[in-house]
Amino acid sequence: MNLVLGLMALLLLASLAGQWYLWRRLRVLGQSRLARETEQEAHIQRLADDLAALCRASAGAGDHLVKLEQQLRRVMDRQDQWELRSGSERSYQQAIQMVQHGADAGELVRNCGLTPGEADLIVMLHGMARTGTG
Repeated sequence: MNLVLGLMALLLLASLAGQWYLWRRLRVLGQSRLARETEQEAHIQRLADDLAALCRASAGAGDHLVKLEQQLRRVMDRQDQWELRSGSERSYQQAIQMVQHGADAGELVRNCGLTPGEADLIVMLHGMARTGTG
């Protein structure tokens, strides 16, 4: 009987030791998991902050791009106006030279792309100069 009681006490003691070991192990694992979770939450927060900063920078870059596109459009419009002006000035110069060499309004319309009113005016202005000097 003493042997049975001794074995039971030994089993009880082994069981308590096992439970204590498992409790300690669970406590260490719990602390380790808590530390990892805290570290992961901090990492997630840093990533969220970085993402917010990138979004702000992206919005700023988008605004800048819109402004650049507007400037480019204005420059292109100016260039188009300049090209139209310089092209029409060349047509007028060519028409004046043609009138000075005897061309009539019909020739100016056909060759210089002028309207009949423009051609008549150039002939009147510069044809008179030719006949006045000739």
